[in-house]
Amino acid sequence: MHIAQMDQMLFQLIKDKKITNINIQSRFITSMSGYSHGYFITILNESKELLPMSLILSGKVDNDSVLNAQRIKISNEEGAALYYDERTTIEDLHVGKEERLSLTGRDVERLLTFLQKNTLKEGLYPLLSRSNILKLPQRKEGRLLGNENFFLEKIDLFLNGLISGDLDITLNIIGFGPGLTPSSDDFLVGLLSALVYAGDPLSRIIGQYINLHKEKTTEVSKWMLHYAANHRLFPIIIKRFYQTGGHNLEQFLTHGGTSGLDLLCGIYTGLFLILNEEGNSKWEIES
Repeated sequence: MHIAQMDQMLFQLIKDKKITNINIQSRFITSMSGYSHGYFITILNESKELLPMSLILSGKVDNDSVLNAQRIKISNEEGAALYYDERTTIEDLHVGKEERLSLTGRDVERLLTFLQKNTLKEGLYPLLSRSNILKLPQRKEGRLLGNENFFLEKIDLFLNGLISGDLDITLNIIGFGPGLTPSSDDFLVGLLSALVYAGDPLSRIIGQYINLHKEKTTEVSKWMLHYAANHRLFPIIIKRFYQTGGHNLEQFLTHGGTSGLDLLCGIYTGLFLILNEEGNSKWEIES
């Protein structure tokens, strides 16, 4: 099958023949994932957004050529199960050192309004709003994330620690919530992205925190967190958010079940922390 789109980091490894096969470990309706030479690689169908170390097929994942294969050959040869050519779009999902936040105060307000209007009860927003730490409008409804009160207490301690600069990194919030990438993990990826794009030193603390706890979640989510914390690789939907000044909000509604909105909760939290740092002079949101 033809590869329509690919992450640049994965493309370079395949082009250099450091990856020639993917050993499939798990299968879902719209994606497959597996390992090759210590890298976790995701194969997506054309309805999905590009993720770190992933590729998107120009068709469905359940095509006969890959449906039952346990080891999939990948190269620029058409005889391979998966092949790329000049039609394949290569996307760099790294956050470059020259990339910085360029949001206005109105952009941030628009993000918050969007979350208030669209956040699903299964997502993280209702719990965050009940903590009152981020000054969010209250939303009482919400599906339990494990034990709601238990998780709310943990998220309160986590956010208070970030705001005070005294985060207890042994306090784990990773792995809570529904989905292949639990809500709290999507939240952390969004939070980290804002700190990385702002060049905020808190990004290093969150990176250490993720590396300490990433084994406590699903395999897919663990690697999503790993690539964000250690390679500054983020889903393309996050890259577009910062590149467009937050004008791709509607796309987050179709990014997974609740994942897109939970990513946005994390992004908003990161912006909130940056704006509320004492003596913050390195970056200001324009009014």
